[in-house]
Amino acid sequence: MHRHSVSLYFPAILLGLAVCTACQDSLVAVDVAGTYALTSTTGAIGRFETPVSGSLILTPTGRAERRVTFRLDTTSALTERIAIGTYRVADSTVRFALREDRGQSPYVWEVAATLESAGELRLSYPRAADGIIVEIYQRR
Repeated sequence: MHRHSVSLYFPAILLGLAVCTACQDSLVAVDVAGTYALTSTTGAIGRFETPVSGSLILTPTGRAERRVTFRLDTTSALTERIAIGTYRVADSTVRFALREDRGQSPYVWEVAATLESAGELRLSYPRAADGIIVEIYQRR
């Protein structure tokens, strides 16, 4: 009967664990690509700050587009804001890097969303006067 030291096999064990971990991470990657419709908004004060409608489009290549429509004034006039950029997924968090003005703004808006049950994205961001704004998007 041969006796081998555990230290002899230790590098092989570590390599096997690393490979299994890498395989596991790629198998549980969350696919969030698709089109999402805005279903609710909370935390905004005033009708001019609350989106009337909106959508998120996430492509499989990491491109993101957020379209949100607001009331322009006391009339029924509406204005649409379009932000274009990228997204990346880590666990159940989707991190966005978006530029307003159809991607032309020099400023990048970094915001995160949480992937909820039933295909919902919960986008949260702070506003100085209002606290936290939460927009819920449902996958179509």
